[in-house]
Amino acid sequence: MNVELLASMIKGMLQDWYLKRWEYEGRNVSTEEYAAALMGLVESRLLA
Repeated sequence: MNVELLASMIKGMLQDWYLKRWEYEGRNVSTEEYAAALMGLVESRLLA
Protein backbone atom coordinates (compact mmCIF):
# COMPACT_ATOMS: atom_id res chain seq x y z
CA MET A 1 0.00 0.00 0.00
CA ASN A 2 1.30 3.43 -0.91
CA VAL A 3 0.60 5.40 2.28
CA GLU A 4 1.58 8.71 0.69
CA LEU A 5 -1.02 8.23 -2.03
CA LEU A 6 -3.64 7.23 0.54
CA ALA A 7 -2.83 10.33 2.61
CA SER A 8 -3.17 12.61 -0.42
CA MET A 9 -6.51 11.02 -1.29
CA ILE A 10 -7.78 11.59 2.25
CA LYS A 11 -6.63 15.21 2.07
CA GLY A 12 -8.48 15.65 -1.21
CA MET A 13 -11.70 14.27 0.26
CA LEU A 14 -11.43 16.56 3.28
CA GLN A 15 -10.78 19.56 1.04
CA ASP A 16 -13.80 18.61 -1.06
CA TRP A 17 -15.95 18.71 2.05
CA TYR A 18 -14.50 22.04 3.13
CA LEU A 19 -14.79 23.73 -0.27
CA LYS A 20 -18.07 22.23 -1.44
CA ARG A 21 -20.03 21.88 1.78
CA TRP A 22 -23.03 23.45 0.06
CA GLU A 23 -23.19 20.43 -2.28
CA TYR A 24 -23.42 18.03 0.63
CA GLU A 25 -25.95 20.19 2.43
CA GLY A 26 -28.07 20.06 -0.73
CA ARG A 27 -27.86 16.26 -0.58
CA ASN A 28 -28.74 16.30 3.14
CA VAL A 29 -25.39 14.78 4.14
CA SER A 30 -24.34 15.80 7.64
CA THR A 31 -20.80 16.30 8.84
CA GLU A 32 -21.10 13.12 10.89
CA GLU A 33 -22.30 11.11 7.88
CA TYR A 34 -19.46 12.39 5.71
CA ALA A 35 -16.87 11.68 8.40
CA ALA A 36 -18.24 8.17 8.98
CA ALA A 37 -18.17 7.41 5.25
CA LEU A 38 -14.62 8.71 4.92
CA MET A 39 -13.45 6.72 7.94
CA GLY A 40 -15.17 3.61 6.59
CA LEU A 41 -13.30 3.92 3.30
CA VAL A 42 -9.97 4.52 5.00
CA GLU A 43 -10.42 1.70 7.49
CA SER A 44 -11.48 -0.75 4.79
CA ARG A 45 -8.35 0.06 2.80
CA LEU A 46 -6.03 -0.13 5.80
CA LEU A 47 -7.50 -3.41 6.98
CA ALA A 48 -7.43 -5.03 3.52
